[in-house]
Amino acid sequence: MAAAGGLLFWQGGLAPGVELYALAVGAAAALCGAALAAAGGRAARTAAILVWTLAGAAAAQMTGGAAGPLAVWCLAPLAAAPACGGADI
Repeated sequence: MAAAGGLLFWQGGLAPGVELYALAVGAAAALCGAALAAAGGRAARTAAILVWTLAGAAAAQMTGGAAGPLAVWCLAPLAAAPACGGADI
């Protein structure tokens, strides 16, 4: 995600603004969540899901709320939970 945003910005397809910042929030959450998930442990996995949840909500709000193009990111934690341990969280 960070590479795609960087490439779009470098080619001039993504100007600095709310959309770029929303992608940056998602990229930061992805990196933080991956580090937390790799750390292992129930608390780290729970923190990773919470980080993804907050970042998805923030990105969605930055780009138009529930009707915006990034609203689907609010579903990312639901998809990530099984990968992080499922019912163990």
